[in-house]
Amino acid sequence: MIFNSFHAYSGIGVGENFAFWFEGFFVIFLSLALLEKRELFSPALGRIGFIIGGGMLIYTLEQFGGAFEWLGAANIIIHAGFLVWLAAIALSLLQGNGKLGRIKTTTLLTGYVILLLTAYL
Repeated sequence: MIFNSFHAYSGIGVGENFAFWFEGFFVIFLSLALLEKRELFSPALGRIGFIIGGGMLIYTLEQFGGAFEWLGAANIIIHAGFLVWLAAIALSLLQGNGKLGRIKTTTLLTGYVILLLTAYL
């Protein structure tokens, strides 16, 4: 009983929320960086990132239930959009005419493929 209570509080209540908050803030800060690098990325990618990052911050309210229960379905939609957004960033890097450099681009794309594999395996 003590383990289940501690797990529900620290693992789900604290751990998951902090992970989603940090992920949301990461996306927002990355979006700011995308907007600064207009020569590599479309400004639309930055704006879409703000929506996705904000959505990640908001859907943590789902744990309170009641009027917030619908946010559970939003979680799936937002994370799917996040993966599509990351793919769009990868495509922008590929079309950047080598401005980022071959090694950096290859490293970032490899990390993205690893992210996809771990997310769906």
